[in-house]
Parts: sequence; structure tokens; C-alpha cells
Amino acid sequence: MFDPRFSLEDRALFSEVGYTADQVNQFPQKFDALTILYVLDNGFTVSDTESYDERLPGGAVASSLLDGIPAEHLSGYNRRFNGEDIVELFRNWITPQFTEAFPTRYSRVDLVEFREHCILPSDLEGYAEGFSGKDLVTLINEKIDHSAANNYVGFSGEEVVSLIRANVLPEKAREYTGRFRGDSLTALVKANIPADKALEYPAHLSGSDIATLYGEGVTPTEAATYDPTLPGRLILRVRSGDITQEQVLKFPPKFYLALLDFLRTEQDRTTLSKINKPYPSDLDWSDFYCCLEDKISPERFDDYNSGYTSSEKLKFIIQNITPELANRYGSRFSPKTIKHFIEKGFEPDKVPTYNPRFGKEAVELFVTNDISPAQTEQFSERVSANAIYVMIQRGLSETQLTGFDPRLSAEQGADLFIKGVDPKQTIGFNRRFTGSDIVKFIAANINPSVANEYDYRIPCKRLISLHKQGIMGGQTKGFDQRFSWLGFLNRNWTGSILSEGYSGQQASAYHWFFSQEAVYNFCKKGVGAIKAESYLPHFRFVDICDLAINNIPAVKAKEYAPRFSVKEIVLLHKAGVTAHLANGYYDAIPLRSLVALFKLGISGETIPKDKQKNMTRVLDKIKGFNPEAVCYLDHGGHGVLLRLKGRNFALKISDEQQDQKEEAKILTKIGDYYKARNQRPRHIVRFHGEQHSALVFDYIDGVSLEDYVIQNQLTEENVLSIGKGILEGLIEMRTAGVVHHRDLKPRNIMIARDTSHPLLVDFGVATTNHWPNAVSEYNRAFGTHDLVALAQILYFMSTKEHLFSQSTSMVLSTGGKVDIRDEREWVYQDPSNRLAQYMQKVNSNVQYSSVRVIIIKCLNARPYHFRRVSRLFTSA
Repeated sequence: MFDPRFSLEDRALFSEVGYTADQVNQFPQKFDALTILYVLDNGFTVSDTESYDERLPGGAVASSLLDGIPAEHLSGYNRRFNGEDIVELFRNWITPQFTEAFPTRYSRVDLVEFREHCILPSDLEGYAEGFSGKDLVTLINEKIDHSAANNYVGFSGEEVVSLIRANVLPEKAREYTGRFRGDSLTALVKANIPADKALEYPAHLSGSDIATLYGEGVTPTEAATYDPTLPGRLILRVRSGDITQEQVLKFPPKFYLALLDFLRTEQDRTTLSKINKPYPSDLDWSDFYCCLEDKISPERFDDYNSGYTSSEKLKFIIQNITPELANRYGSRFSPKTIKHFIEKGFEPDKVPTYNPRFGKEAVELFVTNDISPAQTEQFSERVSANAIYVMIQRGLSETQLTGFDPRLSAEQGADLFIKGVDPKQTIGFNRRFTGSDIVKFIAANINPSVANEYDYRIPCKRLISLHKQGIMGGQTKGFDQRFSWLGFLNRNWTGSILSEGYSGQQASAYHWFFSQEAVYNFCKKGVGAIKAESYLPHFRFVDICDLAINNIPAVKAKEYAPRFSVKEIVLLHKAGVTAHLANGYYDAIPLRSLVALFKLGISGETIPKDKQKNMTRVLDKIKGFNPEAVCYLDHGGHGVLLRLKGRNFALKISDEQQDQKEEAKILTKIGDYYKARNQRPRHIVRFHGEQHSALVFDYIDGVSLEDYVIQNQLTEENVLSIGKGILEGLIEMRTAGVVHHRDLKPRNIMIARDTSHPLLVDFGVATTNHWPNAVSEYNRAFGTHDLVALAQILYFMSTKEHLFSQSTSMVLSTGGKVDIRDEREWVYQDPSNRLAQYMQKVNSNVQYSSVRVIIIKCLNARPYHFRRVSRLFTSA
């Protein structure tokens, strides 16, 4: 027995075509009788429908089967979508992955809008939840930032745009909410009409009407005396006496705009006053305006056949076709067609006798070729007028077309019949193909099984083209919804992917974020789906191609700071600059300079980023140096030391040009003194003059005293030997006329690697001034005097600690805080009361007695007690 859901007519229809109750009852309830017939007639069974999502309506499942749409293309959508939603999403090429990227509050309609306007989830960040998807599309397209838009939650997107553009504050706008929205609201605010005043006007008036009336002094009470259908501008015309309210009310409200446009002269108003009978209500306002302009009275419409619309009657009137003549042709033909018949001389009594299914062109074809109505009636409705004409001309009957696919027109069937095509060759093509497609396939020798194998989205012309290229149907399967049929139609992205030899399954493996263009480029450049996805979401597809081609792994590329573009990352990678090193450069250093500095051995690991910030000028100077000739050695507060490769010379470049010149003078003075005596100082670095804005010194193969102390455990002999060498260097300096070094610290003393011989370097702030007050005025920056600094160095060598731990005059000045109070200077402001505790610290921490004595003497020495201290080293 048939299922009770089928009516008697349904059951009779099933029985008539030979389908049993067992065949049709197994279809789910969502399939009606016609849909079941549709499925079974095309060779499908209920099992073919089971793989489709159960939410899809029966009609959608049947259409998908007949169009060759795989079930997996319609599956995977979130359960919040119903069958109608799924169909609509699929038609708009929206994948399940695309929907999952957005919050669930957005409906199918919202997602369609987002897809159409290329809006990604990141674009929606920051906007309040009160905006609908359509609102957000409007706001984003109009470039309204969320920080501004969120103040207007409760208004539509168009309203927000209008209000912001009109500089209407949200507080002001909310005074009018409830009755006035959109343009009405904007018009009231622009006209500066208070909300309470606007609300006094009759409710039928819009904000624009109220603004118009208010500007002309029409009060709410007076406005209420006019008919509710009248807009504000027409009320003003009535009020001015141009036209009476009684005259206006003769016309439907939709004609009011035409009336306003028409009322220009006294003659126009006179014409309007003579109209007593209403115009037909189905006229649109432009036709009505035409009647007013041409002074066509309503009575002129009366005698035409009632089958004509008012617009058609107006066209007859304008073309001077009388009602009598027009009515003889019958209302099935348009005024334009009847005019054509009249011009051709076709008899009005003969034309209407042709079957109503034939239009103007068909009737003209028959009349012109003397084909009578009786001859045309021999053919069924599936045979077109052109086919009837062709078949009559060739002497064919409709029965000779039996067996051809019903999608073929009679004309197409006749043409194939004449060419000797077997009707069976036209049977079996997928339902998505038209009769014209079938004709083209037969001409291209493509049989149904081959054509049906191609993706359902590929149109006939493109399918034939792909077949000629040797691309078979299986390769076109598997493309997801982002690959539209337009891509198959031409040699754009989808077609190009196929031409490159990649299949739909390979293309669809790429993340949904990637467009057709992106997938094509990935395929062409050999970037696999997994590799491409690893770069998301940090990089765009163009960037991903560049990174992947240059073999820069995603994990490495993502480590580079955001300030580097992808092109810069590629250049850095090629130059061997890792992300760790690149990120260690000061942000203001341009890429070219950065790479040049890297090749010289200067990076964040050799010079900290905060130091680079203060050395931008000196770094800019050395960026042009040849990395084959020089390399990095060390840096100070405002300068960098480079080594000439292959030669025993070092270059010092400072960003303080004046300081560099002063240091050159000091070193020249020392050098000239000893050169004149045919001597060389043993404990001062040798100076060779200036070249290319750099000071040239002997290269010292060794380390700074700071590093030397940290790396070694010094004995008493070591401490005394190095200390004595430092003191001798100071005496050599003073003998040459340089009185104070003023920056004596472990970093400015080099220890030769082979002899452990100390050498003084960095004379940038040394002075030849003997006056004690000249020394003290520099105390804040450089310390009390060189002997106190020597005491600190001896303490550091003995303990690896700093006597004045907060002093900016020693090691801490190179990397510590610069805003702390200089502890050493604080001590020597009142040494009689403050120095004792530090001498106690020396006695407690320095294990070598001879060194303790020298340190204490140095701490209490005058700036000129060098010989006295020298004797202490000699006797130690």
C-alpha cells in the first residue's frame, strides 16, 4: 500500500508510470510525489539520496543529484543552519569552514553579505554585538571605525553612517529615537529642530517634511489641518495658493511627486484645475507626468480594450493608434508590436487567429512566409516557431523527431535528423546540460558518460575546451565552493590550476582562507597545502609564496619583528640574519644598514639595542665599511672599535666628532712627546693618527681588564703587577703633559694575551688642565681623580666586586643605570665622615695585605701623589 502522505492523484500517477508502493514509500517524508518521480525518472534511487544532509529539502536533494553536486559539498555546515540556509550558502560559494570562522550570532544572510563584500572575521573585531551583519557591511565599506560606530548601537548601519557624516552626536540622535530614524532623523538634527518640538507635528509627517514646514513657519497645529497623505512640500504649495487641497486629493498619493514637478506656471495650474476625472490608478508617476505635460485627459483611456494596461493605452495614444484599431489586433500584443504590424501591413483580423503561444516575431515569420494558422497547429507546444518554419520548409513532421532527448528543440532535432544522428546518441546527458549543449557535445564527439564525468559547474564550452586539452572529468572533481564556475569558463585561476596538471582534490586541500588565485600560485610554485597553511594567519598568500620559495620555515618567519616586511625577511634570511639577531637591532636602523652592520659583526649581541639607539650616527658612519677589510672589536658609550683584518691596526669611530678630535689631540701630544725622545710608552696604546674620520691604533690581541678578571682568578702577584702597570701608564701619560685620564675603569684597560701586560685606552675625556677645580667640576661624570679610580680597580681585581657599587664612574657606566646617584662622588663630598666604612670594606674583603695598603693609600691620596703610590708598589 502507498504511504498515507500520497493523495489519490499521486498514487494514480505512480501506478501510471509503473512505480510500486515499495519503491516510493522508502523515500523520507520531505520528498513529495513530484520530487520522487523526478528522482526515479532520472535513474536514481532512494539510496542515492541518503548521503545528503538530512536537513536539505527533498527538492534540493533531487536537484543536487541531477546536477551532479556531490553530497560532501553540502555537508559539514553547523547545525544552526536549516536546509534552506545550506542551499543558499552553497549557492553563494560559502564553505562550512568560512561559516565556522565567524561567531554563531551571524545568520546565513549575514554570511552571504560578508562573502559578497570580502569581509573576514578580523574585519569585525571591535564592533559591538548590537549591529547586524548588514549593518557591519555598511560600516566597514564606508570605513567607519568601530570606536566611532559603537557609540551608535541601536541605529542601523546606514543611519550610523548618515549621523557620523552629519556630525550628529549619539546623545543628540537618541533624543529622536522611536519615531524618527534614518534620513528623517538626520534632517531634523541638521535643521536644529528640538526633539520635543518635532514630536508635536502629526505622526504621518517624516523628519524631512517637518524640517521643510518648520523652516517656513508652519506650526504643528496648522500642519494637522491638512490631509495626512500630503507631504511637506505639497502642503507648502497648497498653503501658498498654487493649488487647492481639493485638487490635489483627486490624485493618488503616488502622483504627488509628479504634481510637484509639474507645478511651475499659471498655465500648469490651470491645466490641473480642469481635470475632473481621476487618471487610471495603475499608471506610474512618470506616465502620469507625461499625461500632464502633453495634456492627455483621463477620458482618452476609456475606449481601449480592458486587457491593455494603462501604460500600454498611453503608448497607443502617443503613437496615434485609435482604440478601434488597437482592439482589433487583440490585447496579447504590445503597442510596439501592433505598431510594427500596422507598419508591415498585416491585417488586424488575420493576426489574432494564430495560437496565443506565438509572439510578435513568430506571427511575423508565419505571415511573411505564408504559413497559415492551420499549418502551425499540426505541431505541439514543444516545437518553437522557428522549428515549425524549418520543418515545414524541409517537409518534416514532428513524429520523425521521436527518440531525441526532450531538451532538444524541434529545430535542433530536425537538424540532427537531417545529419543522420542516431536519437540514442542524444540520450543520457546530465540534466544540467541544455539542448544546445547536447548538440555541441555531439559535434565534438563527446558521449554522455564522458561529459557527465566533469564537475557540475563546468559549462559546455569550457568542458569541450578541457577535453581537447586532454583534461578528463575526474581531474575537475573535488573543487570546493571557492572555485566558481567562472574559473572553469575561462583560463583564469581554476582553469589554470587544471592546465598545470593539478586536480580538484589537490586544490581543495588548501585552507579556505586562500583564494583561487592563491591556490593557483601555490600549485604553480610548488608550495604544498600543509606548508602554505603553516604561515597563517600572520602572512598574506603573496607573502607566503615568497617565504616558501626561499625556504624560510613558517616558525622562523613568524619570529621576525612586525616591523620587517616579508621582502625584508627574505633579504635578511639570505644574508644570514636570523630573527633573533634582526630583532636585536634598534628599530630606526634601516634594512640596508642593518645587513651591512651584521656583516661587520655588529648586532644586538655585541651592542645592546638601547646602546644602538644612542649610537645611530656612528653606526651610520660605519655601515659603508667593507666587511672583507674590517670587523667589530668592541664599543664604548659613544663609539665603536673595528679591526683591520690581516693587519695589526684598530679603528675607533665616535659619533661625537668634537670628542674624537680632542682625543686625537691628546694621543698626538703623547706620541709626539715620546717620539721626540726616541721612546715609546710601555703602558699606553700606540696611536697612528686619523683616517676616514677614524682614529687608528695598534691592534691589541687581548681582552679588557673587566673580562680578564671575570675569566681568571688573580693572585696577589697578578694584582700588583697589573696595578703597577696601570700606574706606570698614568705616569707616562702625565709625563707627556696629559694630567688626568678621567675615565679609568676596567673596560678602558686592555690586557695583552701573551704577556698579561696592561695598556691604557680611551682618552676621549682626558685633560691637560692642572687646576684641581677643573678636575672637580667633572666629578659627577668622571670621578674624583685617577688614583681613586686605581683603588677601585685594585679592589675589583682582588674581589671581582665593586667598592662603590652604585658608581657610574666604573664598570656600571657601560650597562647599568645612568640615573642613579654616583655613590663615589657622594662619599667624596664628605670623605672624613663617609670614607671610613669603605676602608673597612677593603680591610674585610681584600685578602692580600700589600694590596689593601695600596688601596687605602689611593683612596686617601691627592690627585698628584703618583710617585708616592709608585713607591708602595715597589716596596710591596
